Amino acid sequence: MPRPFALLLIALASPLAGAAEIALRENATAAGGALVRLGDVATVTGGDAARLERLPLSPSPTPGERQFVSAGSIRAMLAAQGEDPRRHRFTGAYRVRVQTPLSETPQTAPEPDRRRLAASPRGGDRMAFRVRTSAAAVESTYPTQRVGVRAKQTVEGNLAAALQAEIDRRLDGQGERPTRLAVRSVKLSATALRELAQLGEMPLTVAFRPSDELSAGQLTARVWPESRLGDEAFRVVADLVEQPMRAVAATPIGRGEMITTSAVRMEPVPLKELEQSRAYGYATAERAIGRETKRSVRPGEVLSDANTAPPLMVRRGEEVEVVSGGGGVMVSLLAIASQDGRQGDLIAVERFDSKDKLTARVVGPRRLAVLSAGSALSNVVRTGGLR
Repeated sequence: MPRPFALLLIALASPLAGAAEIALRENATAAGGALVRLGDVATVTGGDAARLERLPLSPSPTPGERQFVSAGSIRAMLAAQGEDPRRHRFTGAYRVRVQTPLSETPQTAPEPDRRRLAASPRGGDRMAFRVRTSAAAVESTYPTQRVGVRAKQTVEGNLAAALQAEIDRRLDGQGERPTRLAVRSVKLSATALRELAQLGEMPLTVAFRPSDELSAGQLTARVWPESRLGDEAFRVVADLVEQPMRAVAATPIGRGEMITTSAVRMEPVPLKELEQSRAYGYATAERAIGRETKRSVRPGEVLSDANTAPPLMVRRGEEVEVVSGGGGVMVSLLAIASQDGRQGDLIAVERFDSKDKLTARVVGPRRLAVLSAGSALSNVVRTGGLR
């Protein structure tokens, strides 16, 4: 084999030479000492297993108490000590429960090498704390992991979007629904929040139990980031609500134009409006179709009584038919509209023969009705207005 090619193979293989498999246990017992070490919480095989097992992770819990250490925290603690966790394969539990038995008192640990700690490349992100035992106080350092408000909102927003996409996919094909099942909020543990914030934005895979019924209320889901599909899933609890739909303009509509089917689309009412009881608009497209706009309407604008009105069915100066009835008798006459009128409006009309004025309600295109057979109807009959 040529020497350059052999050297190349050695260079490529060297990063993998120290790789180990770290299988995290669900439950672990502190093996004694003031610190919990990697070998206490995981079975390490391959690579430099003996050295890795001795790496410290956290202070031992008080005898009789327990603490939880997540896989993400273990990775971060290894990285803080100069050990690249990406070189190793992590399997097993998502988090480890560590407990110190009541009968066991932590032993005094030797004073750590402060020069080595000060030389850490991540020393600026570290927090010092003391673990007091019966004999001495031992100081160690570990990374702080705080999640800011903006990062928290980003993680929760990404989770809600992924859950919503999966819910919409599951409900697709079940027919048109008057409401949309929406994710109002998500809840997850502080540990899961920190780990997802560290991973940043990436595609998420969501799964529900087959027996879960998708309805308003709480829903538990499992979520995997794209880079962690082989690890244990994050547990997320979503709050689902029925989100009503409403009609909005699909295209620009000019003032005074009649709204057609192609000019309307349905969109969900924003959750913030529902929470603040400010929701408005037409719940169906049919309520908007056929109405006229009072002003110009932009695409996406909500259609409501504020910007639409019933179509103009009677115009001033038009010849209209006025009908009335009572006691089995129906009377109609022709008149001239004295003003414009929409469906349901009361407007004045003027009779052809006597120029008398009547008040009638618009019931259709160029058609009005007198609802009471009173003096107006008697006048119509006496003057020969029966048709």
